[in-house]
Amino acid sequence: MKLSSSLLAVTAYGSLNQLQNRENDTPTIADNDRFNCMPDHGSDQQKCEARGCLWEPSSIEGAPWCVFPQDYAHYKLDSVTDGFTEWGSKQVQTREYSLSLESSATKDSYPNQQQKLKMVIYDVDRTTVRVRITNEADDRFKVPVPIAEPLNPGTDMDKDNEQPGLDYIVETAQPGSRFWVKITRRSTGEVLFDTSVAPLLFYDQFLELSVKRPSTYTYGFGETEQGALKFQDNWHAQGMWARDNGVGTGDNLYGVQPYHMTFEDDGNASGLLFFNANAMEVISTPKPAITYRTIGGELDFMLFTGPGPEAVTQQYTHYLGRSYLFPYWSLGFQLCRYGYQNTSEIITVVEENRDAGIPYDTQYADIDYMERQLDFTLSEEHFSGLPDYIDYIKKEYNMRFILIFDPAISAGEHDPNQNQAESWRDKDGVIYPTYQKGLDKDVYIRGTDGEIEMGKVWPYWPGIYLEDLVQDGNGWDENVAKFHSNVAFPDFFAPQTAEWWDEEIQVFTKNFFKNGTGLSYDGIWIDMNEPASFTAGRPELNGGTQGLDGCPNNNLNRPPYIPTSLREGRDPENVSLFEKTICMDGQQYNPLTGEMENHYDMHSLYGYSEGQPTLDSCEKTLGKRCLIVSRSTYPGSQKTIGHWHGDNSSIWRHVKQSMVASMHFSLFGFSYTGPDTCGFFSEAEREMCARWMELGAFFPYSRNHNGLTNRRQDPASWDEDFVELSKSALTKRYRMLPYLYTLLYRAHKHGDTVVRPLMNNFPSDKTTWDIDEQMQWGSGVMFSPVLEEGQTVKPTYFPEARWYNYDNGFEIERSADGWNNVAAPIDVIPLFFQGGSVVPVQVPSQTTMDSRINPLGLIVNLDEDGKASGDLYWDTGNSIDPINNGEYTLVEFEFHHNQLQSSVKMGEIDTEIHENYGTENPLEFTHFEFNGLDGAVSDVIINGEALEKAAWQQEESNRLVIKDGFVNLSIIQQFDISIIVGDVNDRIDCTPGQENIGPNECAAKGCTWSELPTTSDAPWCIHDSSKVNHGYTASKSGTLSGASETFSLSRPAELNSARKFSEPVANPEVTMVKLSKNAFRMKIFAEGRFEIPDEADIHQLPFEGSTSESDYSVEYGNQNDRFFFKIKRDEQTLIDSSHGPLIFEHQYLETSFALGSYNCYGLGEHNHRRFRHTLNWQRWAMFTRDVAPIDEWNFYGAQPFFMCGEGNSFFGVYFHNANAQEAQFSPKPAITWRSTGGIFDISVVVADSAEELVQAYTSQIIGKPFLPPRWSLGYQLSRWGYDSLDKMKGIVEDMIAAKIPFDAQYGDIDYMDAKKDFTIDPVNYNGLADFVKELHDVHNMHYIVILDPAIANINPDTGKEYTEAEYPSYARAKAADVWIKNPDGTPAQAEVWPGPTLFPDFTDINKTEPWWTDECRRFLDDEGVQYDALWIDMNEPASFMTDNGNLQCPDQWSNPPFTPNVLDADKGLFWKTICMDGVQAWGKHYDVHSLYGHSMALVTDKTLKALYPDKRSFILTRSQFAGTGRVAGHWLGDNQSQWRQMQWSITGMLEYSLFGFSYTGADICGFWFAATAPMCQRWQQLGAFYPYSRNHNGIGWADQHPTMFGDDVIESSRNALLIRYSLLPTLYTLMYESNQFGTTTVRSLMAEFPLDRNAADCSDQFLWGSGFMIAPVMEEHAVSRAVYFPADASWYDYHSYEEIEGSGKTKLIQADMMTIPLFARGGTFLTSQSPEVTTAAQRYNPITITYFMDKINPTQAREGGLFWDDGESLLKEDGDNYMKFNFNPFNGEFTSSCTAARCVSGGEDDLDIEKFVIVGVERRLTTVLVNGQAVSSTFSGNTVTIDLSGIKISSEWSIVSPDLIEAAEEDDDENSAQSIGTICSAVLAILAYFLL
Repeated sequence: MKLSSSLLAVTAYGSLNQLQNRENDTPTIADNDRFNCMPDHGSDQQKCEARGCLWEPSSIEGAPWCVFPQDYAHYKLDSVTDGFTEWGSKQVQTREYSLSLESSATKDSYPNQQQKLKMVIYDVDRTTVRVRITNEADDRFKVPVPIAEPLNPGTDMDKDNEQPGLDYIVETAQPGSRFWVKITRRSTGEVLFDTSVAPLLFYDQFLELSVKRPSTYTYGFGETEQGALKFQDNWHAQGMWARDNGVGTGDNLYGVQPYHMTFEDDGNASGLLFFNANAMEVISTPKPAITYRTIGGELDFMLFTGPGPEAVTQQYTHYLGRSYLFPYWSLGFQLCRYGYQNTSEIITVVEENRDAGIPYDTQYADIDYMERQLDFTLSEEHFSGLPDYIDYIKKEYNMRFILIFDPAISAGEHDPNQNQAESWRDKDGVIYPTYQKGLDKDVYIRGTDGEIEMGKVWPYWPGIYLEDLVQDGNGWDENVAKFHSNVAFPDFFAPQTAEWWDEEIQVFTKNFFKNGTGLSYDGIWIDMNEPASFTAGRPELNGGTQGLDGCPNNNLNRPPYIPTSLREGRDPENVSLFEKTICMDGQQYNPLTGEMENHYDMHSLYGYSEGQPTLDSCEKTLGKRCLIVSRSTYPGSQKTIGHWHGDNSSIWRHVKQSMVASMHFSLFGFSYTGPDTCGFFSEAEREMCARWMELGAFFPYSRNHNGLTNRRQDPASWDEDFVELSKSALTKRYRMLPYLYTLLYRAHKHGDTVVRPLMNNFPSDKTTWDIDEQMQWGSGVMFSPVLEEGQTVKPTYFPEARWYNYDNGFEIERSADGWNNVAAPIDVIPLFFQGGSVVPVQVPSQTTMDSRINPLGLIVNLDEDGKASGDLYWDTGNSIDPINNGEYTLVEFEFHHNQLQSSVKMGEIDTEIHENYGTENPLEFTHFEFNGLDGAVSDVIINGEALEKAAWQQEESNRLVIKDGFVNLSIIQQFDISIIVGDVNDRIDCTPGQENIGPNECAAKGCTWSELPTTSDAPWCIHDSSKVNHGYTASKSGTLSGASETFSLSRPAELNSARKFSEPVANPEVTMVKLSKNAFRMKIFAEGRFEIPDEADIHQLPFEGSTSESDYSVEYGNQNDRFFFKIKRDEQTLIDSSHGPLIFEHQYLETSFALGSYNCYGLGEHNHRRFRHTLNWQRWAMFTRDVAPIDEWNFYGAQPFFMCGEGNSFFGVYFHNANAQEAQFSPKPAITWRSTGGIFDISVVVADSAEELVQAYTSQIIGKPFLPPRWSLGYQLSRWGYDSLDKMKGIVEDMIAAKIPFDAQYGDIDYMDAKKDFTIDPVNYNGLADFVKELHDVHNMHYIVILDPAIANINPDTGKEYTEAEYPSYARAKAADVWIKNPDGTPAQAEVWPGPTLFPDFTDINKTEPWWTDECRRFLDDEGVQYDALWIDMNEPASFMTDNGNLQCPDQWSNPPFTPNVLDADKGLFWKTICMDGVQAWGKHYDVHSLYGHSMALVTDKTLKALYPDKRSFILTRSQFAGTGRVAGHWLGDNQSQWRQMQWSITGMLEYSLFGFSYTGADICGFWFAATAPMCQRWQQLGAFYPYSRNHNGIGWADQHPTMFGDDVIESSRNALLIRYSLLPTLYTLMYESNQFGTTTVRSLMAEFPLDRNAADCSDQFLWGSGFMIAPVMEEHAVSRAVYFPADASWYDYHSYEEIEGSGKTKLIQADMMTIPLFARGGTFLTSQSPEVTTAAQRYNPITITYFMDKINPTQAREGGLFWDDGESLLKEDGDNYMKFNFNPFNGEFTSSCTAARCVSGGEDDLDIEKFVIVGVERRLTTVLVNGQAVSSTFSGNTVTIDLSGIKISSEWSIVSPDLIEAAEEDDDENSAQSIGTICSAVLAILAYFLL
């Protein structure tokens, strides 16, 4: 009979009459505010009111009748103390509160009420807060499960002191008032945790706290059968206490997971852990709130604020532990049963399922295999053949095997009352040594009486077998008493237990049999570890259970309260806590305290404690990763074990429950869970088992297992149709195993969930909050299984996204409400891909071992924006700790703009070695599917090459399939796949910048309207190549055969009225010039058009033709009656302007080029996140602008140059145009260039390599980089915000005291008087000149000052123009008439730091240069500030007048008809600068704005040369143009203190290397915002290898110089800078070579390895020159990083000189916080000195030359060299004041030869060479000759050090060793042999072909 809820309530709370009498009363406490005041059995009104509670009957189902009144007295808060607590190595901000029991509080409801309490609130981190309430002494039991330390402990404010540092707000009662704690989400005000809803109760064995939560949408609490994903609300009670029980609704089961997640109304979520292991229960109330009751320990809560569900789990698992990375094979299908009678039955199952073709990896043996269920035994009678069969299936079938071990160890074999003749004996005849060794090591749990806490589980007494039980026919209890042996329970927390357990596993595995072998297995299944016993406590003497008498009658075994929702609490008269387990007063070791604790506190931790020692032993024994599957769990167990859901039943209800449980355990942080598919108890019915097999195929742990006496339920045991549907589902699983394994990696690494409820991916969709009959793998695949009998149509909810049918790629047409009925016949489980995902797949085989050698593929599923992303993780499948050991490959995929790109983040593994056969198979992507493409595919381009049409097809669903067998893309090599849909790649935007244009407006522009899907970023209003609405006709056509060609262009009559933005230029002229062998220049111009004047000094070659042979050809003429030109090289078209029309209008220029390569680099200045461009229609504007470099806007400089190419063909294009302009790459590949004025002046350079191309560009077009003085390569320090000279002095003194290498100090605008150039603050910087002199004379250091271009003209104190007395520099500038003028001749007013200002016109060199030089000289001499270099800033030019609306510019130049994609384009070009109609010497400001910084640098260069005629200084400029690098260096501007900006700085330096700048760097540690110590520590390491190495930050932020952050940062910075200083001879030489030859100093990997696709995409590593590689760590908390080592080169760790094994791979390199990874390439010479703290102190130290052997290309000669001079003198053209030597290695001989005029000995700069070091030598050198004389050498590791004492750098020398010559000859022989072998093989193949 089923009682109603109301009747059940009456049973607990009173008579039915009472209920009926009260139903119409108005209760004192509203139903939602009820909290149970008396949860005990048998409560009534009298007992209730005796506790001071209210008796309030209710008709609401489940509502308590005995409730707390609102003013119920409990604890008050007395005081609070702020402080910090150590948490691991971190200090966590805390507040400690004292609480005391109110005098009016109810006393003695339970024993030992705590009078005083302590509460500690921990601001753990930004998203995590902990609230711990304990007794005043703080000595209660604490859960001995480690909680990880926070990565970044929480702080009140963020690092920038701008925003709160915590995502939550904690409030508490005021001291003296009643206790409560409330935690709210800061961003929304949502209450997440509020204890004010009910009293705090704290007795010794009864603790209760109720917490208000944001909603009733709560998920979690385990382990039980909840029946639904969402936790039941309205007073549902759930007990948690580990128990052996069949899966049943509401029963506490095997594990304890006191954790839940709750949604908030807006879709945010938070998680709450109750960190307590005692018997407990939670009760939901409709308030909504959760009441927590426990009978021990503490009230310890951790709140995780997300805000998303996935973020909540990631935060939770960070602290409690991330899931173990389970071996790949464990993802295969597994079979098991309890009840295999013998080996033959196992053989039958295996063979039949393999013969049926079932994908199937693992077979189990349950306890049947043991001798009478004794651990570490084997039944010789029934399973003697098992060891051989295990070996057989492992070797022949490539399968795996798992054995079960229970924790309970039989004591019966040693029981003197048993027939020990029947006892099991080992190979040496010893009676069951496992138990005895456990006794000897004292591993078993004992009671307080010292006796072992015995129980009974599966082991039988000696001589008893399973058939005895069956034949006996008695009941369960009688069987247990009669046949089951006493067992002891190891205490797995005790250290000695781990040793004993490991020894037993080792013996069983390796030394069980007399022949010295054991049972082979691959994983261990641990069961019955709650711990389970078949008796309540200790068995009675006759073996039976004693019930309540099984344990001593004390408050542990019979506590005053047992949670009534527990099975153990439902019948307190007959049952207590020790039912089905051992006594609660058993003693266990507590690893947290080292003391013995009661099992009462540690019971539910037993399964947790068994996991780690089992895993450790298994890995140690096998030498591989293992699978440990456990039944009992606790938070943290996921770190070591997987979990199956226990002993379910073969019923439909449990099919769904298996999904619910898997999703719950995902929430609990477990990546590897699953049920007993088809059920454990009862007979499986066919349809149910079929549906369960389809669903079970997609749990991470996929095992079919059933119980004793039931029929077989493995797939082969059914009919053929069943076999086929099982194969179908499992084949899909095996195909997607790479994706599933990647999800397991992400769970292990990042805490992501694997099996995921829809709500995790769609938290804002409230419909998903109730969905528990669908699930997902990650965010890529959705499963909608049939869960009801007879159902063939499954209602499926599709959240708002794109979804694709797994089988055919058809997109799901989502209904209005998202619910679709999906066909699901018996052989189908509906599967769908979610848009936005990239799912890696593999051709499946029957086992994972065989599958893993098969080709890989990708399924790309586009979202509504046409994008998708994903990743692939791959390792050997079972290596131990592969991630920390760097033994894996990780590839990320990104699809957008119809292009799929791979990015290799780690690439150690590129082949799969078959585990059994040893065959090596390349890991390659060979097949692809693309779902969701909009439109017909016309072409597929892979790595720039068109794929043959036969290789791909587009299906009816629009799914594009690239077939297997046509492409082979290594997983560790980057690749691009471009999908050409229709004409999209040929499009050119006809109305750029006009976002809201429609068809009519488009047609009015002479353009064509052609709509595309919204997923494409391609334009809709386009130039139509079939129409001729724009362009010109050339008067000539042909090929450029001479030095030059000139002709005219005419505009066809029919186009006279056509215009894009302004009046067309009527008849422009064209001049084409062959500048040199590899450089071409073309001008398209017209009279009166602005051209960059020669005074800008950019072009290095005159505009004159050359008659030399050229490496290129130029074709020109008309195509479709329109002018075009085309440049080819070796028959490859590099540039083809016929791609689009030439448009030449008064204020609009446009040309488009089809490009000969997809790999393009350059254009600036921008914040390109990667070095290689993505050809994605992004419009990159070039127009100098003052803006923080964080987004994709135009920045300080304008660099209209780009380079494309790969292999041995590169070309570069320079647009010699200074107007506001933009360039737009498109996927063809093509580029469209647009400008607002000037002319077309285009230079093209071609070369064999990227490095040669840069040399040609700088040498022939824009000029080679300047050579800075050597001291400028030292470390430099600056900040805006030295508020006084004293502060600056103090920092300098700190740096010197810390012995950090340090050469130059800066003065930012702080030193100025009111921020005016050429002035000194008389108060705060009084004595500046003396300080600078001290830097020079005492410290051998240098000083650099800033000068902004803007000169103050209005005195803010008077509001009038400065007088000469007030500001002489302004008066002299006014007299010289240097200003930029308005059209009316008045100076153009601006506003910068001093307030109102005017800008000097630096293009008016004849006027401005004398004034500027005079002012600089006066500051140097009159003010006495002997600065050494000049820093020029704000020279875009930047003005603040637009910020406050004080500048309006209505002219046509400031507001042109077309504006490039500049920042604030809608406001006009004048925004943040001056009006464009300003007049300058070179032209309108409209035309020369972007030349302002360049012109200032030119003038400043003349100034410095006038001030320092005999020595080199340097200019540091923010704004620049092409060619500025010839006179100045550039820092990358006002960056931010963010980790991501470190990598951006590398991209910036690589680009500026292309632009002709060798002296570049970023503000180390960031300019804006506050740097953290770890960030600054890593940035200091990176910045130590910027050519320009300066730490600089902005005003208002904390100091960030190295000594600011403490000893670790000081030491780390010192170490990195000492390496830099030691290598300054190398760096200085590279800078010289840049100056002389135009080579790059900072160099991309692409430049050195042009055939290497990974190098082409590498933006987080860089080289000095060709061979010194810097790979900084740029991720927070990282102590390692993946480093790519290009192929075809040897590489060495620079720190250790160890050779890196395996080039061409991305390898994990360890790098603690003190280390930056540095590497040397084979064939590289590095010159070094012993470092000092200044370059001056280091100047005369001896030189060491280190050569790194090239073992891959030993005969390839690669030169090194050394440049040396006095460090600052101007280099004489005749080379008379410097030395330059080339070092040459050849066949084991090293020589030095002079390449400069002066190589005579003598002079102070003729340094000693101390030693010559050769790295990579395999043996000691027996003989070394230097200049023919024998010298000594030492050998250590792989390094030879040769003493060169007495040799000067001016000497030409040779070093010869016969050993090296011999080694070189051996390498030559080997290479020759390989070549001959290759030729022979080819010849034989050809002969075979013809013969056959």
